[in-house]
Amino acid sequence: MEGGDYGNAVLARHPIGSSHVYPLPGSGEPRSLLQTNINVNGSPFAFFVTHLAAWGRLLRVARLRQVSELGDIIARGQFPHVLCGDFNVPPGAEEINALLAHGHLRTCGEPTEATFPMTRQRLDYIMCDPRWEFVASEVIRRGPSDHWPFLVELKLR
Repeated sequence: MEGGDYGNAVLARHPIGSSHVYPLPGSGEPRSLLQTNINVNGSPFAFFVTHLAAWGRLLRVARLRQVSELGDIIARGQFPHVLCGDFNVPPGAEEINALLAHGHLRTCGEPTEATFPMTRQRLDYIMCDPRWEFVASEVIRRGPSDHWPFLVELKLR
C-alpha cells in the first residue's frame, strides 16, 4: 500500500512447518488470514492471524463476510488451532457472535479488558479450540502501536 509492504506476520521460536495466506473478501484495503503450522516439541498446531476491515458500522457487511470465510477455513484444519488478530469490533458484536457460532472457537481472556485505548474497548482477540486450556492473559498497556498487545498463555491438553 502506498509503495510499501504490509500484512500479517508470525514470529515463532519453534519451527514453522508451512504457511499459507488466504485472501478475505471485501473491497478497499486487502485483508487476509495467515495460517502457520508450528511444531512445538513434536506437537503440531495451526496458528492463524488476521486483521479485519475497520470503520465500524460502515464495513460491517465486509467483516461479516470475512468472518464467515475465515471461520470456514479454520474449521477445516486437522491440528489444534489458535486465532488472533484485530477484529475491529467490541465484544458482543455481530461479527464476534457469528465467528463463535461456528462452534470450534472460544475467546481467551476477559473480553471487557480494553486493547484499543482510544475507545477503551477490546478490538483484539485471541481465540482457541477446545484442545487448548486457557491459563492466563494480560493486556500490556504500552508499546508503539495504537493498540495494546494482548498476551495469552495456553496449554495444549
